[in-house]
Parts: sequence; structure tokens; C-alpha cells
Amino acid sequence: MTVKSFKEEIKTSLKDDKKLLFLNILYTSAWLDQIYNPIFKSNGLTNSQYNILRILKGSYPEPLSVGEIKDRIMFKQTDITRMIDRLVEKELVSRKLCENNRRKMDVLITSSGIKLLEKVNPEIENAEKEYLTDKISEKEAKEVGKILDIIRS
Repeated sequence: MTVKSFKEEIKTSLKDDKKLLFLNILYTSAWLDQIYNPIFKSNGLTNSQYNILRILKGSYPEPLSVGEIKDRIMFKQTDITRMIDRLVEKELVSRKLCENNRRKMDVLITSSGIKLLEKVNPEIENAEKEYLTDKISEKEAKEVGKILDIIRS
């Protein structure tokens, strides 16, 4: 299988490798959205809602505050309160006043939310296996991860 370079893919003559890397990251992000979004959509979720459900599942059976969810979410621009409202409407999470601090809301994933993750997670894992994990080694994944960490630092 011949791998087409990003430069060939977008048909550019740009020579600045750092600019090309930045564009490649944006391009790859959009490409990943094309893989994940149909899975989320077919399950009545958005990427941000799925992220919130995973965060809450990770703390289950302990609830998290909205602030704790904000600290952990991947998409920082997300309106967490509105996302939680939608998840409450779908009965995937519950929300109630914290017993120890009445100014704080506790958010907990429901059994319906857990069941939905149990359905969606294998679909995500299959997509990741097909498009990512079967294509790169652990060493390559670590190298790319380090580079991305440097960019965000």
C-alpha cells in the first residue's frame, strides 16, 4: 500500500514543515471527525456528550461536579451546562444538588448512560483499530504523542 503524504493529499507546494505540520493536524482532526461523528450520530450523541459520559463513567459510582467535568473534558470550548442539560433530557445522566455544598451540582451517569457506552465503545474501538491502531506501532504512537504534547505546552 502506498501512503500518500499530506503535502500530496492537499496538493500544496508549501515548503515550511512547521506550517505543514499545523495544517496536517487540522486536516487529520477533520478526517477523524468523519470517522467518529457517524458513530455518535447513529447513537444520538455528539462528540462532547460522549466525552462527558466517558468522564462520568470513569468516576462511577461517585458523582462529579460541573467544574470537575470541565477540568477533564477534551473540548474546552464546550458549554458543559448545556451538554449536561441535554444528557439529563435523554436520561443518560442525573443531576442533583450536592449534599455537602448546596451551591454545587452533582452529576452522575445513569444505567441508561452506561448501557449506551457499552454499545458505543465497541463501535469506537473497531473504528480506531481499522483506521489507527493497526497502522502504527506503539513506538510511533508515543513519538507522535510527545510531539503533540510539546505543541500544546
